[in-house]
Amino acid sequence: MPGAERDLVAALRAELASIEPSRACDRAAEAAGLGTAAVRGDRPALGRLMVRLLRYCWGRLTVAMVVSQLTACLVLGVACRMQGLGE
Repeated sequence: MPGAERDLVAALRAELASIEPSRACDRAAEAAGLGTAAVRGDRPALGRLMVRLLRYCWGRLTVAMVVSQLTACLVLGVACRMQGLGE
């Protein structure tokens, strides 16, 4: 898909995610699917985009989190060794 078409699709997806459901049953289903206001931040469009991101990118996000945690552990271990706590 060319870049212009990809940009158009991304813009359309963002617009669709910002549409508020008109029927009460749709709003209730959305609230049940997206969680409480604390999770959404009182912004349903943000919640919809967050759920979509997690659906498509959860694998990469998980790998990034694991690498981040292992890096923090390594830095802490080196700092403790430098202070003489590992001896």
